[in-house]
Amino acid sequence: MSLNDPLAACDRLAAIFDRALALREQGPTAVDDAVRVPVVQYAIAQLKMRVRPALEKDWLKADPVHVVLFGGTNTGKSTVLNVLLGRDGAGMSVRARFSQYPEAFRPAALGDRWLDSFPSRFAGYRRYRDEHPPHLSDEALCRDGYAPALAVIDPAHLDAEPMAAPAAPGAVLWDTPDFSTEQAWTYFRAVLDAAALADVVVMTVTDESYADDRGNALLRMLGESGVAVHVAANKLGDSATLLDDIAKTLETIGQSRAPIHRLPHVAGTKPGERLRGLLATREASAFRAAIAREAARGAELKRSGLLGAVGLLRRHLEEVLRPLVSEADVAARWASAVERITRDRLIEPYRRDYLEGIRHAEFNRALVHVMGLLQVPYIGPVLDLIGRAIRFPVRLASDTFRRLSGTPAPSETSPPEEQVV
Repeated sequence: MSLNDPLAACDRLAAIFDRALALREQGPTAVDDAVRVPVVQYAIAQLKMRVRPALEKDWLKADPVHVVLFGGTNTGKSTVLNVLLGRDGAGMSVRARFSQYPEAFRPAALGDRWLDSFPSRFAGYRRYRDEHPPHLSDEALCRDGYAPALAVIDPAHLDAEPMAAPAAPGAVLWDTPDFSTEQAWTYFRAVLDAAALADVVVMTVTDESYADDRGNALLRMLGESGVAVHVAANKLGDSATLLDDIAKTLETIGQSRAPIHRLPHVAGTKPGERLRGLLATREASAFRAAIAREAARGAELKRSGLLGAVGLLRRHLEEVLRPLVSEADVAARWASAVERITRDRLIEPYRRDYLEGIRHAEFNRALVHVMGLLQVPYIGPVLDLIGRAIRFPVRLASDTFRRLSGTPAPSETSPPEEQVV
């Protein structure tokens, strides 16, 4: 690739962003309780997941609409995804942090060109095909760390029987890990990577989580990137007051236009039983229809998301590159300090004392010694002979002048090494 190639330029920018992020992570960790939005990590994810693929040929033809479920612990992301999927595909559990890896559900006819044709997407992730990645305990995550992975699943290969047709058969539906616990930040990069891929984000909230500061700050960031946002108010009773309060909360974070879809709490002893009951409700049908209409916008939706991603990068470029600017400033200060110390402590004293001052003779002796160490043969006799040949006419003329003027001859006080030099 040439330097002017857009893909090469995007790769260079991604490498610069990665370096800036590494420097940022080496810095001191904040100890206050302020909610910090990971805009730098999200900008890097946008560059790799959306912007670079958009520079590839036939991007719009190769890349379907991506609908990504996004939410905190126990908000029912997997259940809401299964409502869109029409079957029990994503693992449903009341256990916190049950989902630890992004999982993409798509029909076989859609293929994987959207993933294989864009090498910057999920680079370094282990890929599982038609199976869920293994669940790790908190102890295992602390001991072994988190190895990035994703699953690509054809719902037809699952054992669960279909309960309804997929709401958006031409889209990729994504289940993602939660983000609202400290342990979940171990794999938060995977959440951001999937969210950066999204053309439609469905934020799942409950009556206990919709006012969460961290979740709302993240939703504000996602909306800023131009992605279409929907809110699934899950497990809610028929309370107009609660829905109105959720709408006011969304308005405070700039998401007043985000549609809110109430999904009622459905009783049942098993997850599949509750899912079947939920799919039978008119609220679930309305939700499925709304997401289908959104996904049907296709290329228009993707172009809007791309423009939003570019705008996000422009607005936050200075913040992203700030660690590199700081590193360059530190390097410049070090270079200036080294230059000043070298000049003041080495070069200037050397010039003053040895080249122009009282220790000039030592410099001459050292020079002859260095020539000897360099094994320049007969350097002393040769220099002496040359010196004699040059000085003889001058000395003869000087002696004649002194005799005529009566001036006494000077004594030889300089070392022979200096005379040779």
